[in-house]
Formats: sequence, C-alpha cells, structure tokens
Amino acid sequence: IKGHISYKDLLSFDQHHYNGTAALDLAAKELNIQKETSIINIGSGLGGPARYLSGTYGCKVLAVELQDDLHSLASDLTDRCEKEIKDHVHHVGADFLKIATHLQKGSYDS
Repeated sequence: IKGHISYKDLLSFDQHHYNGTAALDLAAKELNIQKETSIINIGSGLGGPARYLSGTYGCKVLAVELQDDLHSLASDLTDRCEKEIKDHVHHVGADFLKIATHLQKGSYDS
C-alpha cells in the first residue's frame, strides 16, 4: 500500500525500544531537544524514533542504519510522511563508524 501516512499512525509499529515514546520524551527533556537541535540516531531501524522526535520537537535527525532492508523501509515510510518530517529526517544506509569521519565536527547536538 502506498500513499501519505502520518508519523503518528506508525507509532505502534515503529518504536522498537523499551518504554516507547515515553523513553524518547524523557531523553528529549534531559537533552533539552528543541527545533534548533540536530541529532544523530545510530541504529535507527525503521526510523520511528527519528520521525517521532522530529514530529514532536521539530528537531533535525540523521538516521543511520546498517541493515539495507531496514534502511530502505525507513526511508520509504519517512518519504510518505508530512513535509516537515521529510524535510527534517534524513536516512543514511551505512556503517556509522565508516561515515563518522565525514561528519562535520560540532554540527550535531545529541
């Protein structure tokens, strides 16, 4: 099935971590995540936490996933979401240790 989907519609499907969005809200509070914040999500899986943080707090997220199938599905799901999510969540299918040296130092907050 193709077409538009809200990141909120995916929450029960794409949060593969303990305590779901409550854990993300706690981390966002502790890290003072806001619109100006840029985050790297290593091991981003289906991209749920990246979309949730961006959709809820307006931050920018670089979602890095090693497994090609998860990366492809995450990218597809994000492309089907709201424009704000598509503009703020960027997926990279790669080994973080190999791309880390290419990231500009100091350009990410969390």
